[in-house]
Formats: sequence, C-alpha cells, structure tokens
Amino acid sequence: MKPFNAIDTWIFDLDNTLYAPQHNLFTQIDKRMT
Repeated sequence: MKPFNAIDTWIFDLDNTLYAPQHNLFTQIDKRMT
C-alpha cells in the first residue's frame, strides 16, 4: 500500500453513489474505525 502522503486525490462516497448499498461500505468502515 502507498503511504498516505503519496496520495494527491481523495474521493469520499458519502451517499452510496460510487458503491452500491449491497457492498456494505459503511459497515466495513465502521468496523475498521472501532
């Protein structure tokens, strides 16, 4: 994985428009944050 300082663009999918709801993206994020 690249270091974060090598990333120049971040994309946040705050309303499930990039990833379909069945991917449970927010559930996965929540598990990793806790």
